[in-house]
Amino acid sequence: MADNVNKVTQDTIEQQRALLLSLRSKLVGQRHTLPYTIYKDEEIENLLVKQPHTIEELSKVKGFPDGGKRLKGFGEAILEVFNNTSKVKDIDVKCENGELEIVTVLRKMELF
Repeated sequence: MADNVNKVTQDTIEQQRALLLSLRSKLVGQRHTLPYTIYKDEEIENLLVKQPHTIEELSKVKGFPDGGKRLKGFGEAILEVFNNTSKVKDIDVKCENGELEIVTVLRKMELF
């Protein structure tokens, strides 16, 4: 897969970075763990370079092996960041009955 960074504006990359950091921060809070156990800053930068849009593409990014906990646990939320950057306002993490639920918060649409 070719790196898609040339097709993405710097503003979009900054939005994606902010969303990935927000997701990590909320996962850290829910899991009561350290940030690097969710994903490291280096892995965020790799994600921003690779711009994955499918689980298969994400599984090729260092730190997100096919069948791994990260891919299964919050891979879809990471893909949402890259597939719908302009629509995603934030990502929320809730815990119900010991199960993590990751919810995408969308921006309000303006019709006119």
